[in-house]
Amino acid sequence: MQTTLFENIKAENNSRKEISYHAESYKGLYAMHKYWGKKPFNIMADFIKKYTNEGDIVLDPFCGSGVSISEAVFNARKGLGVDINPSSILITKNVIKTFNCKRILELFSEIESAVKDEIQELYLVERDGNRYVGQNFLWEQGRITEIRYSGGSRKKHVVAPKQDDIERANELSYESILKFFPNQNFLHNSRINANRDKKISDLFTPRNLYALSLLFSEIEKIKDVDLRDFFKFCFTGSIGQASKMVFVIKRRNKSKNGEVPLQIEKKEVGSWVI
Repeated sequence: MQTTLFENIKAENNSRKEISYHAESYKGLYAMHKYWGKKPFNIMADFIKKYTNEGDIVLDPFCGSGVSISEAVFNARKGLGVDINPSSILITKNVIKTFNCKRILELFSEIESAVKDEIQELYLVERDGNRYVGQNFLWEQGRITEIRYSGGSRKKHVVAPKQDDIERANELSYESILKFFPNQNFLHNSRINANRDKKISDLFTPRNLYALSLLFSEIEKIKDVDLRDFFKFCFTGSIGQASKMVFVIKRRNKSKNGEVPLQIEKKEVGSWVI
């Protein structure tokens, strides 16, 4: 009769591996996708190696970004992860899964051929009779104040917006976007400044949202479910950089009392650039 939960685990297991309490920064696979509250992978691996044997099942009923499951699999255990958030499952699956890199490159080329030119046209910058693709558009109080683009070399050009730049940036509206994009209202949460009057789409400029909708539409056409999920994983891992939440600190000015007020502007990043 088994009288304790871990009766079958040998006593010497507890001394098999010392646990490091120095958390390493996220790198490699764990840097591919943001997820707030990630657990340090090296400490998680130490716990798994200390308290389980190869072939054991590691269950995490709130797996989050899946660090525990990934480290279980990477250390020859069986990882079983559960989470109410579908993003958690998407991230975890794609971190531990292996793919045919050649097929991924082929699919990427197909997506690129389908939408890249149309997306880049959205961020067109014309100067001195030449056409460039804008990389960053700085906004302040609802107005474009600065445009940054590359002229084909390492040199970055920083220019003030012209009237045609402003018109191009504002020619799209949320209502004019015909392809799918999430438009639900936020659930109220005062801790993160979310209220029911705001929609998910409000996090993006109409221009960026349209570009993202083009990308997502092409991803949805991929027939292989695993590969389609992989491209969705890449997509969700990058959309934060295409949102209004991206900001740039242009300069720091010291005041008389030594404090350093920040001059912050919002930055619109073209979704093919990211």
